[in-house]
Amino acid sequence: MNHKKFYRVQFITGKKEFDIKAQIVRESEFFGFLEIADIVLSDPNKIVITPDEDDLKKEFENSKRCLIPYQHIRRIDEYDGNIQKIISPFIKMKDSENLEE
Repeated sequence: MNHKKFYRVQFITGKKEFDIKAQIVRESEFFGFLEIADIVLSDPNKIVITPDEDDLKKEFENSKRCLIPYQHIRRIDEYDGNIQKIISPFIKMKDSENLEE
């Protein structure tokens, strides 16, 4: 298996907090935005899929790239190597009732 860099990006949009993994995270050509591309969703051969993974798949499966405003980014972690070894949860989405819009 190839050992590529992967990023775990945590960000807020609306009242939802997303935690996704991607291969490309870089400054966008649009001022004030971060580009997230090559989003890695759950393994298609996986038998058990959590509701969080299913929600993220519905949200991002057709996205070529996402542009997120800098002020919505909470954290970015870089991983070098096999993404399956990243401590779970890899991908999650949760509603935060106390988040400001």
